[in-house]
Amino acid sequence: EKTVNPIVQEYFEHGDTREVEMLLKELNLGPHKYEFSSLAVCLSLEGKASHRELTSRLLSDLVGKVLSESDVARAFDKMLKDLPDLILDTPEAPQMLGQFIARAIADHALPMNFLNRYKGKVDCDHARAALDRASVLLTMKREMVRLDNVWGVGGGQRPVRHLIKEMNLLLKEYLISGELSEAEHCLRDLEVPHFHHELVYEVKSSKNIFTLTVLKTNLLPIIVFLLLFN
Repeated sequence: EKTVNPIVQEYFEHGDTREVEMLLKELNLGPHKYEFSSLAVCLSLEGKASHRELTSRLLSDLVGKVLSESDVARAFDKMLKDLPDLILDTPEAPQMLGQFIARAIADHALPMNFLNRYKGKVDCDHARAALDRASVLLTMKREMVRLDNVWGVGGGQRPVRHLIKEMNLLLKEYLISGELSEAEHCLRDLEVPHFHHELVYEVKSSKNIFTLTVLKTNLLPIIVFLLLFN
């Protein structure tokens, strides 16, 4: 860890995946190379969204060169088990790890069947939340949002079309989970208070029968949610 940690921290500064590749080949970590992936992800959880974006790119670029999909899968297996400890420093770790998993699968850094391995086998609530988050993102990615934007590019810099998709995704996730606190957190993460009206519009303009039915049964929290942010 003492050897690898500086490599990750410096990468967050320069963003050159080829330099990291060269350094890892020199280190020749052998059977422990999977630990590099878990360390990089864990460090980025405590950092900025830009660090998480860089880490996702790094995993994608290293697979097939220094790491294998199995190495990355082993790293995420470890992090899912470590979530009870990770949330002590980063309460949002389950949601973030879910986003990492979805992005890694979309980038072919993780095997496509990674989520299937866990079906019906997860006892930890935190791990289940992470896997559910990944599943929702992967299910919706074609019609909703490209996963290469899963970490965003910084508030108002994002195209309007992308922000509309993000609001739509946020609403659908809330309708599926019923977790108001998670919806609030996701809305804050978007960093676009000037665009909160789009969420109101998405609710009002929905023609989906399922959406309207759920909205009727969850009317009070939806009203509180909208009043809170508008």
